[in-house]
Amino acid sequence: MTQIFGESVGLWVHTVCAARSAKPQPWRIVELGPGNGTLMDDVLRTLSMLPDGKRRLEQCHVSLVESSPHLRDNQRQRLARFHDGVASVSWHAEIADVPHGVPTIVIAHEFLDALPTHVFRRQERDGAWREVLVDVDDRDGDADGDGDGGVDHGVDLDVAADAPSAGGFRYVVAPGATAASAMLLPRRLAAMDPSVRDRLRSVEISGKAMAACVEVTRRLRRDGGAALFVDYGRGEPYEASVRAIKAHRQVHPLAAPALSADLSACVDFGAMALATASANEEVSDEYRHGVRFHGPVPQSDFLHALGAGERARHLVSACGDDESAARRVYDGYRRVVETADEVASTGGDRGDAMGDAFVAATLVSDDVAGGDDAVVSAALSLAEARGAPVRGCFENNKL
Repeated sequence: MTQIFGESVGLWVHTVCAARSAKPQPWRIVELGPGNGTLMDDVLRTLSMLPDGKRRLEQCHVSLVESSPHLRDNQRQRLARFHDGVASVSWHAEIADVPHGVPTIVIAHEFLDALPTHVFRRQERDGAWREVLVDVDDRDGDADGDGDGGVDHGVDLDVAADAPSAGGFRYVVAPGATAASAMLLPRRLAAMDPSVRDRLRSVEISGKAMAACVEVTRRLRRDGGAALFVDYGRGEPYEASVRAIKAHRQVHPLAAPALSADLSACVDFGAMALATASANEEVSDEYRHGVRFHGPVPQSDFLHALGAGERARHLVSACGDDESAARRVYDGYRRVVETADEVASTGGDRGDAMGDAFVAATLVSDDVAGGDDAVVSAALSLAEARGAPVRGCFENNKL
C-alpha cells in the first residue's frame, strides 16, 4: 500500500460521487476486508481535500466489513480523526449486514484473492472433471500413493513447496461429482472461450468470491452506486494459482497450519463478471437499477488514468532537498505502476511487478452517469465534462 494508491482510490470515489450527483447527498462507503484501515484512511483524507469533499463526507456513512476484533480495534484507532467529520462509522461481520437505503460505493482491495477457492481437475482417462480435495495422509510411508484409490499426486497445484512433507495432509481427487462441481463448474465452463476451455487440465473457481460479487451487485441494483475491486488476477481462469505465504516465503499450502500462513489464489475476473450477470438476471420489486461490469484493466492503467504520475511528480518535488524522502515516494510509485516487462528491463524480479499483476474492475449502476464507459474509471470523463475539477486536483497539485 502506498499513499499514491490510496489517494487514487479516493479520487475515483469522489469521481463516482460527482458523476452521480452534483450536490452532496446521503451515501455510504463500504470497504470489504479493510485490514489495518490504511486504505480507508487515505480515501477519507483525500475526499476531505477535494471540491465539496468535506460536505460529501458529512453525509457519508462509513461501513467496514471486518470479522477480526483485533483488526477492528486497529481500524477504529486509525480512523478516529474522521469520526466527527462523517455521518457514522460502523463495523459488520458480513456485507449482507450493512444497512441499505442510500447510494453505496464499495471498495475491495486484495479481498477476493483471500476467499476460499475450489480446484477441479480434468481426468485423462475419460475427460471428466473432478474436484481436488484435501485428505489426511495416513498411508504409512506409501509416498507414491500407489494402491490408494482416488489419490492423484499429479495434482500438486503447481506450488513451490519448500517443505519436504505436506504436514500430514495430501491432495486427492473426488471419486465422483461434488456439490461444488455440480453448482460451479457447468456455467463457468460454458462461459469460457472454447480455445481456453479445451486447453485446461485444471481450473480454480471461487464460489465465495462469486457470491461476494452477487451480493454487491444486488446492493447496487437496490441503492445505486459503484464498486471497485483491485486484486491479483485477469479476465481468464487459472489452473494453479493457490499459494501459501509464511514469513515472506512461499510454502506448500498443506505444510503449514492454516492459521500460520496466508492462503490466496489469483482472481478469475471472468467468473466475477459472470456472477454480476447472474445477479442482473434476478427479478425483484426491490431492484431499481441495472449494473454493468467493467474491466479488468491493469492497475497501472487505472492509476495513471486518475493522474497518479502527476501526483508522484508533485510529491517528489515537495520533498525539496530531502533525497531520501524523494526516493521513498518514487519507489512507492514505481512499485504500484511498473509492469513485469518494465521491472525486468532494469534487472529487477518480474515477480515484484504490481502494475500488471494487479488489475482493477468496477461494477457501476445505471444511475451513475458515464457508467457505460468501458474504462474502469467509468465516471471520470463525464465528471470532467460537467466541470468538476477532478483529475485536475492531481495535475494542478491541489492536494
